[in-house]
Amino acid sequence: TTNIKDFAINLNTDKKALNYKVSSNSISNPQVKLDNFLLEGKLADNQILASISSIEGRNNKLLIRSLITKENENYKIAFDPKEFYLMDKRWDIAADNFMEFGKQGFRIHHLFMNQKESQINIASVNDKFNDDLKLSIQNFHLDDLSRIIEKDTALVRGNVDGNVLLKRVNNSYGLIADAQISDLFYTNIPIGNLSLKADNPTTERFNINMNLSGPDNNMAVNGYFIPNAQANSINIKTDIQSLSLKTVQAFSMGQITEASGTLSGNFLLEGTSDTPNLTGELTFNNALIKPSILNNRIELKHETIQLKPDGIYFNAFTLLDDNQHSAVIDGAIQMKQFSDFAFALQVNAKDFLLFNSTAKNNKEFFGRMVIDSKVDINGPMTLPVVNATVRMKKGSNFTFSVPEDQLTTDKGEDVVEFTSAVELNPILARGEEKASKSSGPSGFTLSSI
Repeated sequence: TTNIKDFAINLNTDKKALNYKVSSNSISNPQVKLDNFLLEGKLADNQILASISSIEGRNNKLLIRSLITKENENYKIAFDPKEFYLMDKRWDIAADNFMEFGKQGFRIHHLFMNQKESQINIASVNDKFNDDLKLSIQNFHLDDLSRIIEKDTALVRGNVDGNVLLKRVNNSYGLIADAQISDLFYTNIPIGNLSLKADNPTTERFNINMNLSGPDNNMAVNGYFIPNAQANSINIKTDIQSLSLKTVQAFSMGQITEASGTLSGNFLLEGTSDTPNLTGELTFNNALIKPSILNNRIELKHETIQLKPDGIYFNAFTLLDDNQHSAVIDGAIQMKQFSDFAFALQVNAKDFLLFNSTAKNNKEFFGRMVIDSKVDINGPMTLPVVNATVRMKKGSNFTFSVPEDQLTTDKGEDVVEFTSAVELNPILARGEEKASKSSGPSGFTLSSI
């Protein structure tokens, strides 16, 4: 949900100009907050003056002024070099900067900006329309950008260096990129150093090489993608020597807390975009995670998930609660190129703490649930068959709540009239129309004790 406070639009005109102003005291959602947002300017003499700003106290979190003009059926945008602020830091911009676009194409001229040791330079290489385009970044601080719009000033930190070249080839663009983010932090969790190299020497093929190194992180991704190939259009290998579960927690949007341990494994994605094959395995090493919805720490000492062309396989995959009581998963989720999923799973638990939550963790169900269980799940995802023996152990309690907006009360009075079922019920009528495909479950068969 995005909250916009005191939003206003003001327009006024005179014989020479149209003046406009769009403002809000606050624009915010769980991740973003802009204070005292203002977009203002005027239209006069075939020119548009535009200014965008966000002010926090006496600080210019964001201030950019620009001039838009029209010349020979082309539009030109230039930034005011006197007033360009990011997080109350004034950036120097080349006085002759502009971007131009129109029927001739587009070009960027000397869009160079710097603030002390940080530099960004964007330009058409030969200063002509539809030219090669080069982006160079040197020691750019990510937190300077993220703090403009983020509530949490520590959301992302790190320094960016790199070069990107969009090379014009036969009316399209090829890509050559070499970039690094050093000392990357996300939500105050250290991620490490991330490097990316990518190129497409021809317009038919993209090569990618990515590496992550840092605290408990050592991962590499290498391969290629051919957009229009009929076969073998994808071949991407992922080698995970170590991936910290703290890193996974950082990007889980709060769904995982108190994580520790690592992941390791390897994957191969190959085939085509229509019929991909993903094979490999993923191993949890001395892992601890706490899913927020369950509020219960789960331990995985050395557990492996295998991915094969025909499914996802579990072999005595064991989860332990805080008291070392176990839940064990055996079997497979069968599939064909990530479709036609079918279950063949068994889940057995003994004195296992399934969840230990309050309404704060999950408003729909909460409590403390300790169980013994024997569960068999078989059949297609659209109509699985579940045979379960589940026993709640002493000390368990469980609350299931229905949201107020889903509560209904139906009341009928007087005469109920039945008309032709054939007219009203297409299922009984067995019409000739084809049923649309559905990827989700349409129901299930449940047998429990």
